[in-house]
Amino acid sequence: DLNRVRKDLKQEILVLKEDMEENREFNKSFRKGQAEIGADMIDSDLQEKYFF
Repeated sequence: DLNRVRKDLKQEILVLKEDMEENREFNKSFRKGQAEIGADMIDSDLQEKYFF
């Protein structure tokens, strides 16, 4: 019946929203990690070039 279908759809949408939120958080921390790794690599490149 229609009400059950609606309820199921609402549940699906909630689950999808949660997944999107988790994904967004993961992407944020992943990008932050990538940026830190990149900065470290640039840092060590500069140190090799100019300090040794």
